[in-house]
Amino acid sequence: MKNKKLIVLKVISILLLIGWMLVVFRFSADNASESKNISDEVTRFLFNNNISEENVENLSVFIRKSAHFILYTFGGIFISICFILNYNRKNVYILCQLFGTLYAISDEIHQIFVPGRAFMIFDIFIDSLGVFLGIIIIRYIVKHVVILKYK
Repeated sequence: MKNKKLIVLKVISILLLIGWMLVVFRFSADNASESKNISDEVTRFLFNNNISEENVENLSVFIRKSAHFILYTFGGIFISICFILNYNRKNVYILCQLFGTLYAISDEIHQIFVPGRAFMIFDIFIDSLGVFLGIIIIRYIVKHVVILKYK
């Protein structure tokens, strides 16, 4: 029974990771104006439409970069869960960071082929920091919460 639960958890972790990768790919497929419009709408929503267009322009860049960080933080969480469940390695967290950073690089390469989008080293940096935070969150949970459960 325990093995069946583990297999189900492994499959769910893989599906979550693939789902996250597809979401990132989908957002990266938006051309520059579509991406900007989404960021502008989110900015207006956060400020209940009580914001000037000039401030929308200024804040939407921050919103876009924050979205990168948050999205890749979830990626770090999903990558960590998937790798921990599917690989029994000492250096699993390093592999998680490597995988997340490589996916961020592939995401930026993908954007080269999307009209109005470009390869941005800064976005890779933000994405990698997000992955790192996700890994730290899972590492904390594994080290403190899961261990306490079995004490």
